[in-house]
Amino acid sequence: MSTQTCGQKLETIGWVFDYGRKHSLILTNPATSIKRPKVTFSKAAIPTRDQFGKLVAQIRQSDGRADSQRKSKDGADLVEFLAYSGARIGEARAARWEDAKFQDNMIWIHGTKSEQSDRLIPMTAALREFLLQLRSESNPSPRDRILRIDSAKKSLATACEKLGFTRFSHHDFRHFFATTCIESGVDIPTVSRWLGHSDGGALAMRVYGHLQVEHSLAMSKRVGFNQSSDAVPTPNPSAAEANGSSFNNEDDRRAIANAKAKYKYPWWASENPLEVLWGQLNEGTRIVRTEKLLEVARQAMGREVFKSELADSLALIDELFARTPAAVLNEVLAKIPIQRATGRKNEPETVN
Repeated sequence: MSTQTCGQKLETIGWVFDYGRKHSLILTNPATSIKRPKVTFSKAAIPTRDQFGKLVAQIRQSDGRADSQRKSKDGADLVEFLAYSGARIGEARAARWEDAKFQDNMIWIHGTKSEQSDRLIPMTAALREFLLQLRSESNPSPRDRILRIDSAKKSLATACEKLGFTRFSHHDFRHFFATTCIESGVDIPTVSRWLGHSDGGALAMRVYGHLQVEHSLAMSKRVGFNQSSDAVPTPNPSAAEANGSSFNNEDDRRAIANAKAKYKYPWWASENPLEVLWGQLNEGTRIVRTEKLLEVARQAMGREVFKSELADSLALIDELFARTPAAVLNEVLAKIPIQRATGRKNEPETVN
């Protein structure tokens, strides 16, 4: 029993005895003299991004036995869902396809700790891509469970042993989700809400607060004040206008307004990085600011994208099509049809 659980049980016992004392059933409350154990929060075991990728790949490998391929895939699917959603294992088991609101880019997570832990959270780009790929493989009904198994404990233990990693649990991938969010710049109160905490971020601050400090210190090392520094210089106003990161010119604003008028779906305001990136690569007029475009490109591509690459939109489109599953592209193209020539052979309205 954890010290936190022990303290909660002692508190409940104290309430029972106090009720008896107030109603003259007992003379004193014997629980008042019991010292509560001090609750400490040990540093969680959290896989790195490299370890996470290797673990999923290892779990997906079949060992050749009957049913091994299906079981290994189901185990890897469960681990990926936990990592991309931050759900508890019980919440992952309860997830059904009707909970995934693709049109709104949101997903319901049914809390297992309390009614307050029920929550509607935004899908990360990774979670959305993962769910769309999973849905395309089985064509499920809305009431079907998203995940086919209740536990990946054995698969995880075997993969960790083969890779020489610390043995990770289901819950460690909830920590992995929170860590990744914080290191990506999401504030702790927001991460706390996504995790289903009802304390305004107090628990998350105790568990993950050190990560925010570590990340801040790491980022500070990139700041330089001399010309020999590796830091990226801030562009001057004229350069910013030239690369599209500033839209103060009246002609620019008019051109952007005319470009937006062509679309029924406002992809430039979407929270889905893939939609924003495809929309801008597909559009001849720069609508999205350079800083935002670089960020969504990094998220959608799964790699660092440099400013110089933005000049060759056709190369980026080719790479985007190569990296993105067909089912995901089909959904994006349905919202944002092709507007300009991409240079691709047999340009499709949808990708098969």
